[in-house]
Amino acid sequence: MGITTFRHNTQLTIYLLIHSSTLDGRLIQEFRDSYANIDNITEYLIDLENVQHIDSAIMGLLLVLYGEMKEQKNQATLKIINAAPHILDILLNAKINEYYEIV
Repeated sequence: MGITTFRHNTQLTIYLLIHSSTLDGRLIQEFRDSYANIDNITEYLIDLENVQHIDSAIMGLLLVLYGEMKEQKNQATLKIINAAPHILDILLNAKINEYYEIV
């Protein structure tokens, strides 16, 4: 299992912990499952503390998640936390920070 999903604050926050050092296409289904039911979510946190590599499939999936939230008129805060400096550079170069708060 590469991803663990926790719900906090009476189900209003989803906390997604990535266990794998490589966040790539092999984890797409687990990632999708984590946001399968996003109704009434106020915060969606993606913890990249363990991630040393991220591929374009996941970058695209981040944008899909943003689009699905917007389509459902969900005003949840999307955050990426604990990214290593080189992962942060990748996220910023891809302009993911226009859609997610990066902490």
